[in-house]
Amino acid sequence: MEGYTYERYADNTFYGLPWLLRDYGYTAWVFHGYEKNFWNRAKAYPNQGFQRFISEEDFKYKETIGFGISDAEFFDQSLEYLKELDALDENPFYAFLITLSSHTPYEMDPKYHVLDIKDEHKGNIVANYL
Repeated sequence: MEGYTYERYADNTFYGLPWLLRDYGYTAWVFHGYEKNFWNRAKAYPNQGFQRFISEEDFKYKETIGFGISDAEFFDQSLEYLKELDALDENPFYAFLITLSSHTPYEMDPKYHVLDIKDEHKGNIVANYL
């Protein structure tokens, strides 16, 4: 198979959780702290039922981990958007927040290391993930 799903099937409508919740009056937004066109997300998300996509360009990068905004900064800054979402109307909302620190390359500042990984296990993808 050639290409990735969000490219090959970007025009398909996938009737999943965002659409189901919208059927019950919810507003559905998606948050991701990386480039909105990476993996064709900007085109694919509306067809999944998301009404707004908050992406890298909507955040101020004060701290990065790996290739994007740190989770702490992402959550802190997302709160303002969640307040905006909540204030739209009296209807409930669904917010799907996708963090970046649990994604390769798993490069974390040592201040975030909380596990005691033995030296002989350090330096591989599993140890870096943990």
